[in-house]
Amino acid sequence: MSLLKSGSLTLAAGLSQQVFAMLLFLLAVRWLSPADLGQWAMALTLGSLVEVARMGLVQNALIHFLHKSPEDQVRLWTTAVVLSITASLLGGLVITIFAIGLQSVWEMPQLPLLCAGYTLFVLFFGLVRLRDTKYAAQNQFRPAVVSQIMFGFLLLSMLTAWYFTGLPLTAVHLMVLQIAAAFVNFASLYILDGDCRSFRFPGSQHWEKFWEYGRYGLGTNLFSTLLQRLDMLLLGVFAGPATVAAYNVASRFITYLDWPLNSLSTALFPGLAAALPHQDAQQKKQLYNHTIATLLAVTLPLLIFTFLAAPWLVEWLASGKYSEAAPVLRLLLLAGLFKPFGRALGLVLDASGTPQWNFRILLLSALITLIANLILIPAAGLTGAALAATGAITFTIVLSQWLFKKHWSLRLLLVFRHFLHLYGKLLYRVLEFLETPFILKVIKKTQL
Repeated sequence: MSLLKSGSLTLAAGLSQQVFAMLLFLLAVRWLSPADLGQWAMALTLGSLVEVARMGLVQNALIHFLHKSPEDQVRLWTTAVVLSITASLLGGLVITIFAIGLQSVWEMPQLPLLCAGYTLFVLFFGLVRLRDTKYAAQNQFRPAVVSQIMFGFLLLSMLTAWYFTGLPLTAVHLMVLQIAAAFVNFASLYILDGDCRSFRFPGSQHWEKFWEYGRYGLGTNLFSTLLQRLDMLLLGVFAGPATVAAYNVASRFITYLDWPLNSLSTALFPGLAAALPHQDAQQKKQLYNHTIATLLAVTLPLLIFTFLAAPWLVEWLASGKYSEAAPVLRLLLLAGLFKPFGRALGLVLDASGTPQWNFRILLLSALITLIANLILIPAAGLTGAALAATGAITFTIVLSQWLFKKHWSLRLLLVFRHFLHLYGKLLYRVLEFLETPFILKVIKKTQL
């Protein structure tokens, strides 16, 4: 499958996920009280740490080992499933205990129950994502599109049914509906897909190599997400649930803008994992710079549009509430300019079999983020949280580029040339499309 087709399918999967997530948030911000919205957002923030840790442990490891040992597919799949379930349950237990200890500090009495519920959501939704990963390793990305659309329709259908009952919607009710949709989605796909129900008990070597490879992905994903979520966690301590709700509106846009980056990364990684071991140093450096340009070509237009339209977008998303989130959003967007560089380096390090370097850099960055938030949030509130987050992300990426300049050699001119080449190809495709007989007939009729 070509990169254009695989990239289009992963973008479609990511787009469907973000569209349904946006619709869910639009309903939540209108139906839930500020206190309920803050508790629900905090539960999702803590739960996202479990979700990305699970993904880091099994996702890239599964793709990596399926490429190396395709004849051992069933045992590798079994190992990944067991590790996914274990990571979801253990991670959920940790965040629930954490929520119990801090519910009074954050003034969020329902948070432990919401975290326990989100553990079940991560369990079912994570197994669906694992199935998508298995097919992605075979360059089949259509199953991910189907699963995302199915889950979105299930959840919106349940929310619509709830609306017509006339009952009030609370954060707990919303979490129950999310769990139900994730379970039905999981059960349907695994019942219909016989390959996902083929298991064979793995040997000790399978557990060892998954852990050896995946532990760095777990740590990298966990600390990377912690860098993005630490501001919200500390806002809960210093400012309370209403401020968390306002900050969540701004950070929600960053989540939406990250989907093309995440989707393209998913499409690029299997090809990088297969190609890099067979390339010389010069070819690797060229592929690295091309990867940056590809990611930047998709994210840059979205960043510019969101920055210019931030006040209007915040007003639309939050239905006139939380207008203070607009300047916060603009500060957070500045870090987005550097993310394609950091993501590309992370991809090539993982694909080259050296994920431990991602983990080490992010561990340092997590410490810097913590210090910056502890200083800036008490001093400047929402603005301080945005400054700390943007500064930490930018520092991490610039530092990593400097540390690996010898091995991967960032060349901005090469990135710029490939960036223009991609837009040239896009323009050619558009012009080619406009010259088709059907389009020419439509234009002619319009002129008449």
